[in-house]
Amino acid sequence: MIDKRLFAVPGIIKILATLVVFTGLQAFAILFQGIFLAKVLVALWQGNGITSVVNQVLAFAIAFLVRQLLVVFKNGRL
Repeated sequence: MIDKRLFAVPGIIKILATLVVFTGLQAFAILFQGIFLAKVLVALWQGNGITSVVNQVLAFAIAFLVRQLLVVFKNGRL
């Protein structure tokens, strides 16, 4: 629960809105991590070579990096 007194702090609405946006972006990054990791695992399980899943691994790494950067920004800046 959010205490109603919190809304008396100047600028809190902007901060909370920013947190909501970053948390939504983080949720999408987590979703993309799961999708690309699953694609990589399935492809490797089916016997495909490592070279055939390089794009999915890179997409997973980008989603992971985005998620981590959002966490760092949320914890450090807000």
